[in-house]
Amino acid sequence: MTARMDDAAQLAHRAEADPRPRSAVSHGAGLSGLIGVLAWIGFARHFGMDGPYSAL
Repeated sequence: MTARMDDAAQLAHRAEADPRPRSAVSHGAGLSGLIGVLAWIGFARHFGMDGPYSAL
């Protein structure tokens, strides 16, 4: 008797290891970027920049 292709025993070893590599960027880098964008939006709105004048 042959095993089915979606047999749980055959797929169990694949689910153990995460194939994605570990990220080289810390959470702090993302948070500081988010804070920078929000600060720029506040600055641009305060000085009335609109359209292409408020682009980064």
